[in-house]
Amino acid sequence: MTAGSPSRLAFVQQPPVIVTGGAPVAPAVTVQLLDAAGNAAPQLGVAVGLTMSGGGALNNASATTNRSGLATFAGLTVTATAGVGYRLTANATGLGPATSNAFVVIPMIPTHLGFLTQPGSNTKAGKAMSPPVEVEVLDANGIRVTTVTVTVTLTLGSNQNGANLTGNVVTTSGGVAVFPNLKVSQSGTGYTLVATSLGLAGVTSISFRIR
Repeated sequence: MTAGSPSRLAFVQQPPVIVTGGAPVAPAVTVQLLDAAGNAAPQLGVAVGLTMSGGGALNNASATTNRSGLATFAGLTVTATAGVGYRLTANATGLGPATSNAFVVIPMIPTHLGFLTQPGSNTKAGKAMSPPVEVEVLDANGIRVTTVTVTVTLTLGSNQNGANLTGNVVTTSGGVAVFPNLKVSQSGTGYTLVATSLGLAGVTSISFRIR
């Protein structure tokens, strides 16, 4: 026997019962093409999209089927108010949709900071560092937390050489603090930056030189 033409969709890997907002849904949600009898219908290249009931938004919510008729939503993320009763609906042109099991959305919890862009060693004393230093807010799994706004402060760590640091306090946007006016007043080698924010574990940069 061979499968008939695809007629509807089905979730073969449901979203987990608890989904962390802003973090990739794991294991990846997968949707299968089925024929009228409920058999898997192999067909390559069918575009499948996901929507979510209950409000909020999805990222990376489109996928195309492989030769087995399976669409895998790698990197799918949910942005929604923490709560219960959310569901996904899978849609494809000309095919019957499928609705997932209900799941709960919980917020990401920021735990620490990390340097997204480290300080370079080609900046002159008193000049803004280029490219700008960037610090991101991360959760315990090292995933950027975009749903909170915090103030990040940079201070000079080792080998301060009597230098002053200016432009060193920035509020995050989308989980990232960008320091476009960060300046070190004195030339020297072996400088480091220490990033701190209230309630989060800080981080120390690589060492750098100021010319």
